[in-house]
Amino acid sequence: MNLNNFINMIKKIAKEILPPFLIKIFKKYYGIHYIGNFKSWQEAKNKSIGYEDPNILEAVKKETLDLKQGKLKINNYRWQFLSYFLLAVAMLRNQKIRVLDFGGAFGGLYFQHKKFLDKIPLESWSIVEQKHFVSAGEKFFSENPIKFFYDIKSCIKSENPNILLLSGVLQFLEQPFKFLDEILTHKFEFIIIDRTPFQKNRDGDIIKIQIIPRFAHIYAGSYPCWFFDKLKFKDYFTNKGYLVLEEFDTIDPYGSDYEFKGMFLKNQKSNL
Repeated sequence: MNLNNFINMIKKIAKEILPPFLIKIFKKYYGIHYIGNFKSWQEAKNKSIGYEDPNILEAVKKETLDLKQGKLKINNYRWQFLSYFLLAVAMLRNQKIRVLDFGGAFGGLYFQHKKFLDKIPLESWSIVEQKHFVSAGEKFFSENPIKFFYDIKSCIKSENPNILLLSGVLQFLEQPFKFLDEILTHKFEFIIIDRTPFQKNRDGDIIKIQIIPRFAHIYAGSYPCWFFDKLKFKDYFTNKGYLVLEEFDTIDPYGSDYEFKGMFLKNQKSNL
């Protein structure tokens, strides 16, 4: 039994034998959680480890290799994501599907749902990532339809993607809306946003630090992250010409003052 399966087994046992109030305390203090309300990204970054830690790459690479090779048991599919992705495929009416998965690491989302995605006309699943992820990705995971790119422009020029996937990534960008301004110069037919945190009862975006204990995940870490104002977030995409067709819950836990959501968006100028 590998470490990840062992950790999952312990979590399952604990969930069955511990009373609810202890589970709540455990999640708050020992699970993935969020601290602070920082004045600037730099302030939060100075108090974080960040994604540059080489241990992160190795941990993600190992888990994705295990997933790819069938060594890692898939306990839960991301049905909400998959449903809207397949809806986009259906609405594209048998067109070749070309995905831009920004910040998609080594394609874990693809490999997790490969048995479903193999049934559709998927021409390319392009991942734009940090340089060290792209280098490792090309060495260990580059196989049809997976492709890796160092930047958005070269990906768009090469593949002309029609679906943009932003899964658990926007909150970890220092300037998420500047990034969106750049990437949305390309007119995607559909955008799927997943695993993104929003505030419940406050106006404006705020900055926190995400804390990941080692036993709660495949690696330990801490990172600055945004918690978005949902109304402002939706208005941004409306002004960019995208219609939010649906908002959905994600696999992430929620807190008293925040929630994670996904959104399924369609280009309003599309003829579909």
